[in-house]
Amino acid sequence: GSEMCIRDRLKIADKYPDVINDLEDLSNDLAKIVSKREGDFSLAVQYRNRGLDYLKLSKNPKDLLRALDYLHKSKNLLFKKETKEGFVLVLFNICHVYMSIGFNFAAKYYALAALFYSLQDEELFKRVSQSISFVSKIDFNNGDWFHFIMDFERSIVFTGELNPDWDINTNNDLREILLDYSFVLYSCLLYTSDAADDLLCV
Repeated sequence: GSEMCIRDRLKIADKYPDVINDLEDLSNDLAKIVSKREGDFSLAVQYRNRGLDYLKLSKNPKDLLRALDYLHKSKNLLFKKETKEGFVLVLFNICHVYMSIGFNFAAKYYALAALFYSLQDEELFKRVSQSISFVSKIDFNNGDWFHFIMDFERSIVFTGELNPDWDINTNNDLREILLDYSFVLYSCLLYTSDAADDLLCV
């Protein structure tokens, strides 16, 4: 399968770094043939799957960059063909890669792009809460808690209006943002209490 193929490539690459480049060149040549025979959508799916394989199976920075390259290629083809949900999902994957390599501002850019795009089409409203979840997680991880609190408010509004699933056992995005919000509130109270104690001691 595709997973074993990529996994085998990565094992070979550890011993013979140049081999994987040759395999990638061969794969790209085959991809051009697929594109001519089956169209850009099929090629976009192939690029997406290869990008996800690298993302799942390797933490090597070079392989993460390969994942990013494939996902960007897939994004461009899906956008051109206006396959709406596939385009948004690839934006999420690109966001995830950027988060993995610490490029949080780039990740936020793609999360916001997914949010804006999803808001334009009723069929994609279910992806709005997922988009804002990415944005809020990035702001939370960056320590940008003021923006995170605003993200939380938007997330609650969007969930209520566009995707009213309030069950935290099934809505992972809602559960995660609630946990992060609870941590922020607890930390703010803790820091405020410590600051008040310090002032009293002066």
